[in-house]
Amino acid sequence: MLSLLLASLLAIPIASAAPTHALRPRFVEETPWHLTDIAAFEAAPGPSGVSSISFHFCDTNTGIELETDCSRYLTPGSGASAVDPDNYYSCDDPSVAFKFLGDSIAVERIYKDPSVGPPGMDVVTAFGNANTSLESDTMAEGTTSYQQALDVKITALIAK
Repeated sequence: MLSLLLASLLAIPIASAAPTHALRPRFVEETPWHLTDIAAFEAAPGPSGVSSISFHFCDTNTGIELETDCSRYLTPGSGASAVDPDNYYSCDDPSVAFKFLGDSIAVERIYKDPSVGPPGMDVVTAFGNANTSLESDTMAEGTTSYQQALDVKITALIAK
């Protein structure tokens, strides 16, 4: 009796977990992001000085191309630096955010990729970080630092 039951269970076809539809191409972050016109200003102490950081962001990866401007301006007279290792700040396109660490810039970008999951589970966050080589000039008003261009390699991708 047991051998009959076992033989009938073995004869039941097992459903395949393989998809029956063609896989869609995925967006891939292979090309580094390109930052240009990086300008930082650390205002000297005083009631009207405004510290800031600004740059232009460009992602040329196929299917998810994007350009946006990024900046952070501190409160006039705060005497604080634009360096903030703890917080990301949104760019003009809020799918891109950055953190200025002085000697480096961390960038994150959010986009939808339907190949990673159904709607609601198709959101990808890409992260990158690059060291800066800012050239500085100090004046009475504060210190201006500038770098013409910087490539930021994508170092991590997280799908949610």
